[in-house]
Amino acid sequence: MYQAFLARNARSHRQGSRPVVGRDAAAEWLKVSSPDLIAVTGTGESARSGDFGYTYGTYTSKGAPRKGSYLRLWSGTLEGQWLIVTDVASPPPSLPR
Repeated sequence: MYQAFLARNARSHRQGSRPVVGRDAAAEWLKVSSPDLIAVTGTGESARSGDFGYTYGTYTSKGAPRKGSYLRLWSGTLEGQWLIVTDVASPPPSLPR
C-alpha cells in the first residue's frame, strides 16, 4: 500500500543509511528492513496552490522495539493525486546520562 503513494522519483532517508531513491527501491527497502512499522500521522498541511504538502508523526515497530518520528513531503499531481516525494524517519535522540 505504501508503494502506491510514492512518487516515481521518491527519496527515503533513514539514519545510518544512504538515501534510497525511486519508488520500487524505497518500497523494497522498507519491505526488507522494516516490514512491521506502523506510522501514526500527527498533522499536516498543504500549500494553498495544492501542489505541495507535508505530514509528520510517529512510528513504532511491532517486532524489535523501535520508535521515532517521521516527516513526509508530498507533491500534488495535475490529476489531484498526492504522492510522497521525500520520506525521512529518525529515532528519538539519546538522552544525556
